[in-house]
Amino acid sequence: MYWIEAIHLTNWITPNMRGELMEIIWNAESGSGWVLITSYRIPILWEHLHLKLAHKLYNLRIGC
Repeated sequence: MYWIEAIHLTNWITPNMRGELMEIIWNAESGSGWVLITSYRIPILWEHLHLKLAHKLYNLRIGC
């Protein structure tokens, strides 16, 4: 929820950019409802998600 709120409240993120960022969140491994993952995997999943979001934000920000 924090990422969704940050994406929607950041002024320079356009609706098209927002859609691309939300796509990453929607496709996060084991990110859908009713899916149980073991606690030791949670940090691994978040690191993977953060890396994808960081790359996408960088490319969107510089206009790639």
